[in-house]
Parts: sequence; C-alpha cells; structure tokens
Amino acid sequence: SKEDKERISEILQETWESADDWFINE
Repeated sequence: SKEDKERISEILQETWESADDWFINE
C-alpha cells in the first residue's frame, strides 16, 4: 500500500544516514 511504501522509505532513509556514520567511523 502507499502507506507501507512511505514507511519503508522513512526507514531506509534513516538506515542510509546511519550507514554514512558507519563508513566514516571505519
């Protein structure tokens, strides 16, 4: 559903922002 896609997009965005931190720490 549209709401599921929006929720997934939010989670993915947060995950990618966290991934940037992980790459920088390495």
